[in-house]
Amino acid sequence: HATSSGTVNAQSGTISAGGSFWNEATLNLGNGTFRVSGGSDQFIPGFVYNNVQSHKTAGTATFTASSTISGTFIAFSAGTLASTSTSIHIVGATTLGGTATVTSTSGNMTFTGAVSSTGSLGSISGNKLFSSTFVNNGTFIVGSGVATTTGHATNTGTIANNTGRLEVVADLESTGTFTGGEGTLLFVNDAIQRFGGASAVYNLTLNKMGGSVTLVGNVTSTGTFTHTSGTLAIGNNRFAASGTYDNNATITIGDDGVIVHDVELVDFVDTDGTAVSGYTTPAD
Repeated sequence: HATSSGTVNAQSGTISAGGSFWNEATLNLGNGTFRVSGGSDQFIPGFVYNNVQSHKTAGTATFTASSTISGTFIAFSAGTLASTSTSIHIVGATTLGGTATVTSTSGNMTFTGAVSSTGSLGSISGNKLFSSTFVNNGTFIVGSGVATTTGHATNTGTIANNTGRLEVVADLESTGTFTGGEGTLLFVNDAIQRFGGASAVYNLTLNKMGGSVTLVGNVTSTGTFTHTSGTLAIGNNRFAASGTYDNNATITIGDDGVIVHDVELVDFVDTDGTAVSGYTTPAD
């Protein structure tokens, strides 16, 4: 435990905190690095940091106020970096290795730089914004807030959507696991997006200005499927919708592709708004 009521300068060096660090005055980190370590819980001040590193083997390092990391954030193996109702903004690249975790209760999380994670990333109810590339090889938790990816996103791990909304603006290549909970997956913009893997979506919405969402595996929508614009390319995969099915755009399907609904007759709506009643889907 360390307490400072004066000025701490670390213009190009490293401050390492193995316990709680309380600073009641000025913290000048310049081009330096703030490092948390150890296996116990600790509190760290909310400031504008340059680089932050986590060498924690266990336990949680909790920001006491909103914080900005203008450089990079690296978590090497384990432990948790957390906020409660305060926000975290990481401007540089974020790298989560091992089983490291970045989480918040209700605070918003903004990632301006590229994000690569094999650990756990997300929040209970806060919003998340990814402005650059996002590579998830671990677990990404949407929670009950809104998560937006405006850069290229790749998922080979697990996305847990819970009750929130995941808005995909740019490219999405997902061949990992997607658990929909009771949340919404929304595809927008005119990008070419690939989606599939072991994917169970609750509400699925396509509202694209162009481009397509191409399935690279079987997908199930158990809530509401709303297709306003753009193309859903099923290919030779299986697309199952057990809730409301509202298609007002283009769906393409391969010779071995299957569209499944939990009732025998489903109403499809053509691109000109004409209802095509009584289309019989294959039995589930």
